[in-house]
Amino acid sequence: MATLEVATESIDSVTFTFLTDEEVRKHSFVKITNPRLLDLVERPVPGGLYDPALGPLTERTICQTCGQRLTTCPGHCGHIELISPVYNPLLFNFLYKILQRTCFFCHHFRAARSQVERCVAQLELIVKGDIVGAKMLDSMLGDEILYPAESDGSQESGSTIHSGVQNHDNLHDSAVQLGWTSLQFTEAISVLYKFLKPKLRKCKNCNASNPIISKPTFGWFQKIDVSDASIRQNVIRNQQLQGPLASESEGMTDVEDADEAPQNLDGAKKNQKEKGKLASVEFIKQKDRLSVSLLPSQVKGILELLWQNEPQFCSFICNFQQQDSGRKKAGPSMFFLETILVPPIKFRPPTKGGDSVMEHPQTVLLSRVLQSNISLGDAHVNKEHSKIVKRWFGLQQSINVLFDGKTAKGPGQRDMTSGIFQLLEKKEGLFRQKMMGKRVNYACRSVISPDPYLGVNEIGIPLCFLDKLTYPERVTPWNIGKLRNAVINGSECHPGATHYYDTVSINKLPPSQKMRIAISRKLPSARGALIQSGRSSEYQYEGKIVYRHLQDGDVVLVNRQPTLHKPSIMAHVVRVLKGEKTLRMHYANCSTYNADFDGDEMNVHFPQDEISRAEAYNIVNANNQYVKPSNGEPIRALIQDHIVSAALLTKRDTFLSQEEYNQLLYVSGVSTTAQTNARGKPGQKIFLLNYEDGIRIPQPAILKPVPKWTGKQVINAVLDHITRGHPPFTVEKDGKIPCDFFKKRVDKHKSEDKVTDDYTSKQLDEDKMVGRNKSGGKQSDDFVPKGLNEDKMSDDPPKKDKMGKRNKPEEKESDDYPPMGLDEDKMVIFKNYFVRGVIDKAQFGNYGLVHTIQELFGPNTAGTLLSVLSRLFTAYLQMHGFTCGVDDLLIMESKDNERRQLLESCEKSGELVHRNFIGVRDATIEIKPTILQSNVEKTMREEGESAVTYLDRQMRNELNSKTSSRVINELLSDGLLKHSGRNCISLMTTSGAKGSKVNFQQISSFLGQQDLEGKRVPRMVSGKTLPSFHPWDWTARAGGYIIDRFLTGLRPQEYYFHCMAGREGLVDTAVKTSRSGYLQRCLIKNLECLTVSYDHTVRDADGSVIQFQYGEDGVDVHQTSFISKLDVLAVVRICILFAHL
Repeated sequence: MATLEVATESIDSVTFTFLTDEEVRKHSFVKITNPRLLDLVERPVPGGLYDPALGPLTERTICQTCGQRLTTCPGHCGHIELISPVYNPLLFNFLYKILQRTCFFCHHFRAARSQVERCVAQLELIVKGDIVGAKMLDSMLGDEILYPAESDGSQESGSTIHSGVQNHDNLHDSAVQLGWTSLQFTEAISVLYKFLKPKLRKCKNCNASNPIISKPTFGWFQKIDVSDASIRQNVIRNQQLQGPLASESEGMTDVEDADEAPQNLDGAKKNQKEKGKLASVEFIKQKDRLSVSLLPSQVKGILELLWQNEPQFCSFICNFQQQDSGRKKAGPSMFFLETILVPPIKFRPPTKGGDSVMEHPQTVLLSRVLQSNISLGDAHVNKEHSKIVKRWFGLQQSINVLFDGKTAKGPGQRDMTSGIFQLLEKKEGLFRQKMMGKRVNYACRSVISPDPYLGVNEIGIPLCFLDKLTYPERVTPWNIGKLRNAVINGSECHPGATHYYDTVSINKLPPSQKMRIAISRKLPSARGALIQSGRSSEYQYEGKIVYRHLQDGDVVLVNRQPTLHKPSIMAHVVRVLKGEKTLRMHYANCSTYNADFDGDEMNVHFPQDEISRAEAYNIVNANNQYVKPSNGEPIRALIQDHIVSAALLTKRDTFLSQEEYNQLLYVSGVSTTAQTNARGKPGQKIFLLNYEDGIRIPQPAILKPVPKWTGKQVINAVLDHITRGHPPFTVEKDGKIPCDFFKKRVDKHKSEDKVTDDYTSKQLDEDKMVGRNKSGGKQSDDFVPKGLNEDKMSDDPPKKDKMGKRNKPEEKESDDYPPMGLDEDKMVIFKNYFVRGVIDKAQFGNYGLVHTIQELFGPNTAGTLLSVLSRLFTAYLQMHGFTCGVDDLLIMESKDNERRQLLESCEKSGELVHRNFIGVRDATIEIKPTILQSNVEKTMREEGESAVTYLDRQMRNELNSKTSSRVINELLSDGLLKHSGRNCISLMTTSGAKGSKVNFQQISSFLGQQDLEGKRVPRMVSGKTLPSFHPWDWTARAGGYIIDRFLTGLRPQEYYFHCMAGREGLVDTAVKTSRSGYLQRCLIKNLECLTVSYDHTVRDADGSVIQFQYGEDGVDVHQTSFISKLDVLAVVRICILFAHL
């Protein structure tokens, strides 16, 4: 939305830290102490989770904190004060790693001092940004630090490292001020985790043996008993427990043992002279203290001593978890919780259904925490030491479930409980489901429908969306008339407006037309300065905004989900379509969006400022997305019916009358694409147009008896008009249609393939002779350059004898086809003139006609060409017609008999392969079927999977050798009852419009081998593939080889095999979609912040250099299409040079 306010502050960074207990208490408005929610009259209980200070519970109540109603109250937080500290569930695993490396006797890290100093030095270098130096320090000092006793310079290296960290505080402050980059943070975490990874029992500083810390369950620590020998060694070395473990804990489960130790200790103090008794007391003390649960209060005391003894290293731990320079560091207290923040009632409202009320899951979990806290307080008050640890553990478990429901214990508890983690994570979480663009303003969504008459960069918007989508347009002297009319029309009439901004506020246009006319008159009507002398501020130009309707020429962003690559969201120009209900889109955009028209829906977003519109017009425009960003190949092209129409229009025997020729050019809209010469002053409504630049009608290809133009001449006119003002171009591209596709087959026996024509035979001969002279003789000599495919040029036109009759051209060595001129298998356009060939799918692909124009004249010209050709081919197909019938699928009787005999012979191949499989290669040896089956079964069961794979491979090779013969290959070309030039299905599959030769073969010939997971149809335990076959049947049919075709139908067994293969394809597609979708999401989320900077480096969001050049070579993929086709560019350049001469 446009606004006049100017940003005075900007956000530099956003950090997430843990709230300290003091901050939680400061943020809270009430302390929650009462486990009850409502009293007997259904009113909130003070001090409960529905306390009125947290916000109103219903619409009729008032908040006691701010005095607002439910709709206006923002909500207020409370807190629960815990009786005893508990572990922070978010840092529990990291705390476990620290405890495993902490000595319980000296309260240092168990590693050697040199290792600690090396890690600190590495972290200091990482803070400075010297990542390479940190890695070199790791490699240079690795051996000396790991084996300090074997190195003579260990003390020197240690002192050198120590000298490098003297200015630790300054470096630490600078790191906090500059912030951590992603690379620094990743390297620092790896160094820290590498240091905490080893698990040592004996401390390298005091040589004391420490207990092993285990996690019997998430959220609780347990000390494993230390062996008596290790405890004796500690006693002998005079290693005594200090700190929290030396004093008696408040929650010892074994109260008697906890009381006996101090009594014995008192007795030992009285008799200090008896050293043996004192050692036994210390032994008992360590035995008792090192074999009980490790309570959170003890762990907190251990960490506080560790933070005092290792301040340099531990300060980095705080810096990783709390990256805010303006807040006080929490220290070891961040690993523990003493208060729980209670969210407002507004964000956990109860659900009412009739007379019953269901509490919000967060309220239920908070109630459990409150009840566990009260139970623990009662145990402390009653001094029930045996229950303190148990209830303490229960409080920890309830807090764990509050944070993460997956930590819940018991069958079915994880699925029933949803903690804070579950509210945020995955697709159904708060971020992806609610906050990441699910619902936005100035957008619409509807079903898409095709419209070939639209431009390829246009989108048809129905009228029902136009009055809802508005754009804030500022009032200027150049748009004052348009905006006045929009204000007068109002919100109901298009083009109109809905609101206006009058430098004070945004006002909705009134329903009365007289009032709207009065508002429109207040808009400025003459040019002037910002504030004219003698006028009030309401006559300013700047500052007044009219929210007008979406109209023709606006640009919108169109998106189809899933958005898997950059062209999945493109900018289209709006075309208003009145009377429609769906979005209209051109066929050329289907491949970029991966869309079809079977019910797909798409989103349309309307940019709301001029900067966004400028980027949409010039960067995100659909015409600029012609090539793939991955490899530079074309991604937009005409499809299906347009390909068929293109082939029919540009084939050699297509002739058009003058009316048809003019109608096709008119319907294509080519005359409106190129800009004509216009002269006039700005502001005038009358322009002088130069009509000499219009489309010029060329000479017809046939003059007598009736003037006729070829389809190629229509393409000539289109290309000549679109590229006007530029040098002509040349394209040479092999097509998909073979050279003999449109040639008429000579019927020797005159018993099959009778063709009826509208012309008589005499007229047909005359047309062919005249057309050959015009298109194949004189015109070709003018258009085809010298040296360009001279081997495929036609011979000289037939000469006349003395009597004036034409001599017959020399016959070529062919029995099936009559002689023809230039072949149509390669398309050649020389200097904008269509010389030969047919437009098929290849001309819209890589290095084709459209791709060449895009490379030479730019993406807008290529988009214009696609739009013009789309309308042209649509109009011609409506004139010509195209229908596929059953006669297109029929095969000649002789060829069909050969096909049947060949496929029946495949059934006999199974026995031969199975005989070779069991080692009987002599064909003269007779084997009974039962013996052959038993031998095959024995071999398969003995050798297992390898035998099955070998047999499948041999069967495939044998069947492929027969079905790949000349009979099958020529069946769909020479064996069709209707020859390829008139066969619609053959034209469809050959030109690349729709389908393939495999589809044609399955309809008219046979289906072939059905595959399941890359193998033939598997056998059951009984040796059968289906119950209708014999056990270990060796026929090809039993293995899934189908000789039937769709034209004549499938037998039940073959139909079942085909359904098995089809089902596998569907399941495989569904599985691949989910896996590839997750992989693509992972890649995009890790690469979405990368940008190419002005110094050509690829950087992360925090400025880290990922690549010094994009792709390591700095090459734009969009401009690399013709790098490997320098010969094509050379031909074009030569033609351009000749054009300038």
